Amino acid sequence: MSLLKSNYKEKTARAGRPKSSFILILLWLVLVLGLSCARTVPGLRLGPAGPAEDRWVKKTLSGMTLEEKVGQMIAWRYDTHFVNRDSPYVGELVDLIRNQGIGGLIIFAGEVYETA
Repeated sequence: MSLLKSNYKEKTARAGRPKSSFILILLWLVLVLGLSCARTVPGLRLGPAGPAEDRWVKKTLSGMTLEEKVGQMIAWRYDTHFVNRDSPYVGELVDLIRNQGIGGLIIFAGEVYETA
């Protein structure tokens, strides 16, 4: 009798959760469909446009410390509410750019006149 109960419990436990092979097939299908829908731009080449730009990039990067290079990969959130130029918020942003060397600001929300 206990053998029947354990078999029943095992079957119902397995029926309640999806099998890992089904999940893998589903993920593979999503990946294939996602990649097939991705747009490509013909002739688009990333990186320096020519030898002069390549020299500038190498010269600039060789003159930067590791800390400066990492800082260039960081972008800070900028909430676009109107603030005076002399406000502490603007001072913090200027400090992040000049002294901390962040790579840029990402503008979030707000009215057009506030982001200008």
